[in-house]
Amino acid sequence: MTKYSMDILDAETREWTSLALFSDALPEDEIIGMALTLWLDVSGADDLAIINIETGEVVWNAANREDDDPDWGYNEDMGFDPYLGCYTDDC
Repeated sequence: MTKYSMDILDAETREWTSLALFSDALPEDEIIGMALTLWLDVSGADDLAIINIETGEVVWNAANREDDDPDWGYNEDMGFDPYLGCYTDDC
């Protein structure tokens, strides 16, 4: 059964358009991941939302999301050693 709709807000017309429908078998966090990966940077888009079709609830909204810290503790002086499977300071 189709439970979720991914809708995009056009920056010029201010109209919402449905991009995709998703089954209830797909977890919400996976749909949000797809939204971030595939459609968030669509040219001319002002917003993106995941909506539960059954309840009308906005499950996720790009304009209101909380961004993760892009540096998340990454140290540029410390390299990852793929052969040892750890960072050089930790090996």
